[in-house]
Amino acid sequence: MSNVSLELLRLFCIVAETGKIYKTAEKLYISQPAVTQSIKKLEDELGGALFYRTPKGVVLTEQGKSLYSFIKPSIDALENAPKKFSQYVNLEEGSLKIKCGSTLSEIVLFKPLEKFMRNYPKVSVDVVSGRSSTAIEMVSNGELDMAIVPLPSENTKDNTDIIKYAPLELVVYSTKEYLENSNIDINSWSDIQKGNLILPTVTSNTGKVIYSFFENQGIDIKFKYIFSSNTSRKRMVKDGLGIGIGLKEDLKDENFVISNLKLPKLDIGIIIQKKEIASFATLKLLEYIMDNK
Repeated sequence: MSNVSLELLRLFCIVAETGKIYKTAEKLYISQPAVTQSIKKLEDELGGALFYRTPKGVVLTEQGKSLYSFIKPSIDALENAPKKFSQYVNLEEGSLKIKCGSTLSEIVLFKPLEKFMRNYPKVSVDVVSGRSSTAIEMVSNGELDMAIVPLPSENTKDNTDIIKYAPLELVVYSTKEYLENSNIDINSWSDIQKGNLILPTVTSNTGKVIYSFFENQGIDIKFKYIFSSNTSRKRMVKDGLGIGIGLKEDLKDENFVISNLKLPKLDIGIIIQKKEIASFATLKLLEYIMDNK
C-alpha cells in the first residue's frame, strides 16, 4: 500500500461517503468511467474488492470498511493542513512560551505582549520565570519560544539567535530616611561603602556586571546583603535596610533617592530560535518588543 496514490485514496473516501459513482464524478469534475477505473486500479493495487454494486449504488465490503476507517482521519488531516497552516501564519492559532523575570517583564515584555494579546487573542501565552542560565538550552530544545535575559550570555547553540535589546541603566538608590540616619551621601562611593549594600548574587548576570565594575573601580564593599530576587532587594531597600543597585526604569514610580553615580548599563538579550525556524507568533512578538524600545 506504500505506493498507492494519495489521490486514489481520496477518491475512494468520497465514493464511500456518497455511495454513488455519479455523485463522486460531479464532486471531482471528472467522468463516471474515470471514477470506476480509479476504483478498479486501487482494488488491483490492494489486491481485493472495496465495493460491491447494488441497485441504489455502491456499498463498502468488509475490507473496504476497514480501509476507510483507517485512512479517513489521515485524509481529513491532509486536506485540512493548508487551512491549519494558514491559521498559524495569520496567528489565528498558536502558542507562545516565554521565560522572563518579573523586573524585565515589567520593563521589556508586558506592554508589547498586551498589544500582541489584543491583536491575536487566539494565540495562547505562557510566561514563566526562572534562572536565565538555562534559557538558551530551553529555547534550543523547543521548551521555550523566547527568553528575555540579562547579558552577558554566550550563544553556544547553532539553532538560536540572541537579539540585543536597548541597554538598561543601572543606578544606586535608597530611601531618604536611611541616608539621613546613616549620614551617607549617595553620590559618593566612599560614603556608600560605609552603608549596607543590598545586592544580587555574584553568579547572576546582573551581579557579574556589578561586581566586575566594583573590582575595576577599586570599590571595596565592607558589608552587603545578598538576595537573588530583585523584588526582595527592592523591598529591603524600601524598608530602610540599606542601599540597592537596580534598573532605573524599574524605580521610576517609587519614592527612592537615585544616585548620580554612573554605573555600566545592563545589556538585555532576547533569545529565539533562528528566524527561519521560529514560529510566526514568536517573530510577531519580537517585532512588537523591538518597536517598543
